Amino acid sequence: MCVASLRLSGPGAHLCYHCLPPGVATSGGIAAGLIGAFTGFTQPAITAVVTGPASVKLGVDPNKSAGTHAHAGHLGNFAGFTHPTLLAVIATTGITFGWINAIGLGTALAIFLVSFLRMRGDVKDRAKQSPAELKEALKDFQRKDDEPATWWVLLPFLIFIVGFAMGYPVFVVGFIVSVIVMLMARSNPMDTERSMLESVQRVAVPLIATIGFLYMSAVIGAIGITDLLGDWFEPLIDTAPIITLILVSAVAGLLTQSNSASAAIILPMLSIVMATGDVNPLAAAAAAAGPTAVMQYFLTGGPVAALATTIPVVPDSDLKLANKFQRPSQLVGLLFVSAVAIILGGF
Repeated sequence: MCVASLRLSGPGAHLCYHCLPPGVATSGGIAAGLIGAFTGFTQPAITAVVTGPASVKLGVDPNKSAGTHAHAGHLGNFAGFTHPTLLAVIATTGITFGWINAIGLGTALAIFLVSFLRMRGDVKDRAKQSPAELKEALKDFQRKDDEPATWWVLLPFLIFIVGFAMGYPVFVVGFIVSVIVMLMARSNPMDTERSMLESVQRVAVPLIATIGFLYMSAVIGAIGITDLLGDWFEPLIDTAPIITLILVSAVAGLLTQSNSASAAIILPMLSIVMATGDVNPLAAAAAAAGPTAVMQYFLTGGPVAALATTIPVVPDSDLKLANKFQRPSQLVGLLFVSAVAIILGGF
């Protein structure tokens, strides 16, 4: 237990007040990532709207809070069960769900851990709040007697996940859940509609960017760049297939800024590597799916369902500064998944 601790309530109830503020931001990002892992659409703002302002009020730098929340995309894309690129990699390598998801979870948690430690160090250096002040700040986030129970608040999320898992279209399920939330909150239908439209506006620009990246992916496939890359990397494929996949996947994610658009580059290379017949399928899958899931967020924080949609709900945060904070943690994630792939399958 941390030496600096805060007694909240009851005998022995202590909480490290250097760990609490970054822990709020980290837990919010992980929760959003877990939701995205099942639904196929990772939206960190869904939890950041609550845990973002909370962490900032407790002393976390707004940009670092926003950046940490947006790490949710790494977890949703690489540890989940629905992203098209991951599904295509699984099909190409002939593996099943299980270990590949565990590797994705480990990669995402490594990224979260590094950001948590960096935020914790920053809070220790910056925070001048006393335990009493922190305890007072926490009162805003403690459940009041007239507030609903936790299970009631989480019910719409559970309905959404169950509906999606049963195969219903995500937009239909989302609309039904929105109506349920409106009824639960006893909100005015016009106000609810206005809130929904505001959410659409936040996603519109990143979504258009994603369409542009998907077009770029199609162009890459049509003009033969993949074949050219195959010729360039052929000597390296023969001697170091796993490292080749890591490099190609990382560069594809970095340049396209889209895990989906990267598939046009990654899958042909993965097929070439698998055709050699002397590669560990799990290692190849990790090398192909992992680096792009990390590096797609490196340059801008991601075009959709990532940092661009988190900034509006975290007070006083800035996209460029938040993305700058993300990068060292993402490089650790890239190193982690690369090391796992090499340990499993060699070079």
